[in-house]
Amino acid sequence: QTVTITYHYNFGGSDDKRTDDNGGKGYPRNTTAIVKSLDEVKFAAPTGYKFLGWATAPDSNKIEYAAGDPVFVDANGDNHLYAVWQVKTYT
Repeated sequence: QTVTITYHYNFGGSDDKRTDDNGGKGYPRNTTAIVKSLDEVKFAAPTGYKFLGWATAPDSNKIEYAAGDPVFVDANGDNHLYAVWQVKTYT
């Protein structure tokens, strides 16, 4: 049996999400997968914000994963990653 990873947009109350099923094959349980980039999951940054990375909780500002990082795919728990955004600063 296989599992998936769900990427959440995580901005402004949006429930927008993308499920990564490894090209239809799913990920083997209790293995690692490679974290996708914002472009790979087809999210666009909100106006005035930049993407920092992925967190494992929706209310976290702690970046736990960047695109290309390995992530453990847990067969018994949630495999959810939440986008972390930061307001752009202009000088």
